[in-house]
Amino acid sequence: MNLENTFKALGETSRLRIVMLLLDKTLCGFHIEKTLRISQTNVSRHIAKLKQAGILQEKRCGQRCHFSIHRDFQKEKSILYDYLLSIRVKNPVYINDSRAFEGMEDCGCEGENCSCHGKPITEK
Repeated sequence: MNLENTFKALGETSRLRIVMLLLDKTLCGFHIEKTLRISQTNVSRHIAKLKQAGILQEKRCGQRCHFSIHRDFQKEKSILYDYLLSIRVKNPVYINDSRAFEGMEDCGCEGENCSCHGKPITEK
């Protein structure tokens, strides 16, 4: 995991907002799209860059994909991860994103394996 690629990936506003939203939760693409009010195409493009940089990981759940912070990013970049956690609670943009997500309805993901709104993904 290259530090330069990490900062390039985090250097774009929408990607940083996605990361901030996912710091302590796993979400499907639907919730990312609706929370940040960006198109599904843009969410996919940003997610691809974040996965390429080793920041996010993906897990399929039926026809939906769920995204979370990659465990290796949390371990290898723990100082950066902790810093992002600490500034998220102070920045109005990230606070508003978190509130927007909390006010959403269930996403309609299939099955009991949906992780949205705090439900854990169970391994198959």
